[in-house]
Amino acid sequence: MNNSVFIRKGFHIVSFIRDKANDYSNDESWFLFWFGLKSGQPVFFLFNKDSSAYNEVSRLGVDLYPEVKGRLTLNDSSFSPILEYLERIVNNSGKAILEELEVVAQTNERTKHYRTYDIKKASEQFELIGRRGEELINDYFERQLDQNLICSYNWLNKDRESGKPYDFTYQSLEGEIFYLDVKTTNFGFKQKMIFSSQEIDFVNDCSYKYCIYRVYSDERDKDVKYLKICKNAKDLFLPIHDKTEGLKRELDELAKIETIKIAILPIHEALKFEREISLDK
Repeated sequence: MNNSVFIRKGFHIVSFIRDKANDYSNDESWFLFWFGLKSGQPVFFLFNKDSSAYNEVSRLGVDLYPEVKGRLTLNDSSFSPILEYLERIVNNSGKAILEELEVVAQTNERTKHYRTYDIKKASEQFELIGRRGEELINDYFERQLDQNLICSYNWLNKDRESGKPYDFTYQSLEGEIFYLDVKTTNFGFKQKMIFSSQEIDFVNDCSYKYCIYRVYSDERDKDVKYLKICKNAKDLFLPIHDKTEGLKRELDELAKIETIKIAILPIHEALKFEREISLDK
């Protein structure tokens, strides 16, 4: 580790982090690791004596005490364990950021946490992910047709974005009509699903069955996609509709709400998703 790290002229990052730590408490002992990724990007890891990180780092053989300074090298027995631990921390933090950016990309939330550039890139990525999810469901329905499991289906966005509050319809062998929305994520099943108030309104007015087709990734391999189907979404969406309509009426004299974005967890107790289906051919 170098004793001096500058990220721009006149700015000492270690002093900046030290000052930030002092903002929390002057009574706690804080420790700072910094190291470089293979890309050359520096990473700073700040923790205090009361944290789980302190206990883990100590357990891995690093002697932590007030005013401790030094550097770990390949010859230190704790070098590899500490490096593996820090890599896990970085990977988990990066994953959490990407998950949050995927949600921000769908809600158009303006936040100081992320640059406009990052949100723009996340939005572009999510458009591709959403399109890929619908393509996978189209392939899924094609197989359903070939196996005589459904009568017919229609992909609303096949040629261009339809603007409809649903993505597919299909007809069962019994003649029942289903409307469905494909909610795709580049992450695991539990990632938040975003619905607009227009989609909620449609479900409220729809006299047919409405389903959520949740397309998600294997946590270990993003190229492997799975599907879970929820056919009872109305059980949750109808009370949400009533509450959002009530909010609109309350605010009507002050402002007109054009749309509301609602984040829903797939693991919500009101939603009953069926068994997992692999979308690999």
